[in-house]
Amino acid sequence: MPLMEKLDEFVSIPDKKRLIAEERVKGIPVNYLRGASLNAQYVICDESQNFTRKEMVTAITRLGQFSKMIFVADPVQSDLNGQSGFMPLFDLFNDETSRANGIHCFSFTKDDVVRSGILKYICVKHIK
Repeated sequence: MPLMEKLDEFVSIPDKKRLIAEERVKGIPVNYLRGASLNAQYVICDESQNFTRKEMVTAITRLGQFSKMIFVADPVQSDLNGQSGFMPLFDLFNDETSRANGIHCFSFTKDDVVRSGILKYICVKHIK
């Protein structure tokens, strides 16, 4: 559903239908990636704070030739009670050697919240 909402926000309905029909845009649960090779694709792994380490590795090891993979996560919102694999792998690859190999890590701050004014207020004032 979030994927469809973002498509609705950024492209026209006819373009959305065409992109889906041509399978240029698709949502795939991480558990269905085993055995896949993602070549010449742009992959966005959303809600990655809810990936276990095993699921993170599953996604990463699907990356093939000419592909890019982005993990989007808010570690504060993890539902895994300390079992998220996101931060350990973020920390592992957040160094100069990884950057030299094409792996880049980036963190937003509370100042980057754009969903709504009230959410920005809540995050800046009340969420550590």
